[in-house]
Amino acid sequence: MPKLRCTVDNCSYNKEQYCTLNAINVDGNGEGATNVEDTCCASFDATEYTLSNKEHVVQAVVDVKCTADNCIFNHHTVCNAEEIGIAGASTCTCSHDTQCGTFRCGRD
Repeated sequence: MPKLRCTVDNCSYNKEQYCTLNAINVDGNGEGATNVEDTCCASFDATEYTLSNKEHVVQAVVDVKCTADNCIFNHHTVCNAEEIGIAGASTCTCSHDTQCGTFRCGRD
């Protein structure tokens, strides 16, 4: 499982640049992704965290499911990178405003 750092400050799951989910999904549009901009964090949520009976616990290491088939770190939809960085503007309004900064295209 990769260590995850996230700079998408307005995601409801972001706490001090770590994710409070124990697993995220990175969308890479199957074989369509050829660069970082073609990816996004499908788990992004801009709404206020509403599970009041669940503690907002930081997860430094998370499972990452990924559909970016061309990424060299993707092995049968599981990210095998040691570290992953999710990035986006502080004003992201949807998952497509985010991106996986760790994506590396292995397609020739």
